[in-house]
Amino acid sequence: MTSSALLLNEFWAVALLISTALASRKLTAAFIAIPARSRAGQTLKNLQALQKPQT
Repeated sequence: MTSSALLLNEFWAVALLISTALASRKLTAAFIAIPARSRAGQTLKNLQALQKPQT
């Protein structure tokens, strides 16, 4: 292979690595956010239940 082909190959390898890292960060953030949101919803329900007068 010529040096330019090797350079191009290396460029694509780095580009793929960067895009994978960015995508995995977004996925990780999403996986963290989903349980946090459901916990927040559960906390809100608990607070509303506490505020209701006990009968």
